[in-house]
Amino acid sequence: MTANTATNGVAIAGGGIEAAKAKTALRLMQERFPDSNESDLDRFLRARDQDLDKAGTMYEAHLKWRSEALVWTDDDREAIRKTLSSRRFYVLDERDANGRPIVYFCFHRFKDGCYDIEEELRAYVFLIEEEVIPKLNGTPDGKWTVLCDVSATRKPPMSFLTKSNKLLADNYPERLCRLVMFPVPSFVKTIIQGMLYFVDAETRSKFTFVSDVNCLEKESTIPSWKMMGPDVAKMVEDGSLKQK
Repeated sequence: MTANTATNGVAIAGGGIEAAKAKTALRLMQERFPDSNESDLDRFLRARDQDLDKAGTMYEAHLKWRSEALVWTDDDREAIRKTLSSRRFYVLDERDANGRPIVYFCFHRFKDGCYDIEEELRAYVFLIEEEVIPKLNGTPDGKWTVLCDVSATRKPPMSFLTKSNKLLADNYPERLCRLVMFPVPSFVKTIIQGMLYFVDAETRSKFTFVSDVNCLEKESTIPSWKMMGPDVAKMVEDGSLKQK
């Protein structure tokens, strides 16, 4: 059963009994959370394999988190914008070939002692809520793409990555379309994969590692000249991102 059944704009995977169970679970979630967006409820159900109890518990925790984490005063917003000015992560002006927004990470800007993890997480949530989610209208699946620049990175920001992965898994499930990490020589790929122990298997399956411009264009689905800001341009110039 591989067909997708659509119900009120929400994709239900499978057909027959599987689709019927998914539709029933979604209806019951809507009864439990009548003021919530249908597509959000569907994402949480898919994240918990249509288990109504687990999805409901997860969504309740998410609502509580939103009520606490997404309250920003003017001073908060000013502080967050200052954090974002470091450009450790930002949203590209261009979208991928399917209209999805693209979040760009620069790992080499995460230097030990130069940033506060909690402030970066708060800024990341702000970026998602204020810049990424508003761009999801019109996308085929309500997901975004992530590009990770690991050039000149001796030590990945593991603490930030571990906490941000949990934050996304708990509160933004089924939002990641793909993650492209570059430039990653083939002999380094296995090492990096081993460092991603904290990421679940399904999410890891969305990761791609590339070492040249052609592969980067193919996986990100946008031509390099559309992302040729100073970060990518520097990698092409110094040879760390090869051209083929």
